[in-house]
Parts: sequence; C-alpha cells; structure tokens
Amino acid sequence: MQIRLVHTNDVPLSRLEPLTAMLTPKHRERLASLGDSAAAELIMSELLVRNEASMALSIPFWKLNFGYSEYGKPYIEGFESYSFSVSHSGGYVAFIDSTEDIGIDIQLIQGKNKYAARFFTENEQLYAAQSDNAFFEVWTRKEAYIKMLGIGLSHGLRSFDVLDDSLGCCFTTKKLQHHIISVCSEQEAALTTKTTNAETLLNAAFAIT
Repeated sequence: MQIRLVHTNDVPLSRLEPLTAMLTPKHRERLASLGDSAAAELIMSELLVRNEASMALSIPFWKLNFGYSEYGKPYIEGFESYSFSVSHSGGYVAFIDSTEDIGIDIQLIQGKNKYAARFFTENEQLYAAQSDNAFFEVWTRKEAYIKMLGIGLSHGLRSFDVLDDSLGCCFTTKKLQHHIISVCSEQEAALTTKTTNAETLLNAAFAIT
C-alpha cells in the first residue's frame, strides 16, 4: 500500500478560497473555526481525497459524493467497499486507500507528553515516556485505530492498548523529518510513501470549477 503525501505550507489560503463553495458541507462548516494554516490543510485534504479516489474509481473529481457513518467515518457513496483515510498536521496531508478497512494519522512532533496520563494506558505511558517520537507513535496509532474502525472518539482512548499484539490489527509507523505517520490495517502490509505536488491537486481542482 502507498501513503500519498502533500505539503501544504507553500499554498496560501487565498489561493484555495475560490474552491470552498465546492467542498463538502461538513468541511465548509469546519473552515469557519480554523486558522489559515489549518484551513488550508483541510481544503487540501479534500482535494487529495478527490484526486486519488477519482482515479481509483474512474469518477470525475467533483462528482464524488461523500457519505458518513454514524460516527462520522467518510465513504464514497455507491462505493462503500472502497476504504480510505486522510489526516493532516503541521503542513502535511496524508492519505491512504484500500479494499479493506484502514486508518491513517499524521502528527507534527511537538511537546504533547502531558496528555499521556489522560489518554494512554499505563503500558502505553511507560513506552511514550521514552521520547517524543515514542509518544507520537502511540498517539498516531490510537488515532489510526479508531479511524480504521470508524468509531471516532466515542471509543475511549484508554480502553485499548496499541502496543498489545492481541488487538487484532496491524500497525505500521513511519517517521518523516518532523512528523510521525501511523497506519492501522486489518492485515500486515508493506508501506511506501509518495509525495504529490500541491500544484497537481490545484490544477485538477481548478480545471473543472
């Protein structure tokens, strides 16, 4: 499986604003509460999903219709067997798709260890205390797990341990220079990464607006 990445720091929000009317209602609603960088990441995340899904499913870029499960997990209407997951943080958007349930999370490595006691099991806390990298390995695995299951934060983060092999899924974690990415899948799979130029997404989006 391949993780697709897009770097968003060089894309000003003003460049993306003409596209906001085309976004899903859920994303348009969220934009109002976000700062410029987070808003740009959110818009680019939808563009990346549309670009990859349109190629995988042979559907025009803006003709993809999104539905949401009871807990907010997105899917493409009419193609429920096509599973995808997207995440964004610190100027990057990460996407992965599969024919099986899958979840991905990316996080900028920064000081968040104060949250370990609140959200991690005792076993995870001991592991996370080793370093910031270890903390974000646990954090991203937890996020990827609940995304794969499609249960959202309604599932208490301390109710499961992502370091426990009996959890019934497989985790793969990769480190970029300043980010950690984790993928949760039903079966173990080799992962590669591919960076998509932001201009490629913008050209696809603006070509048919």
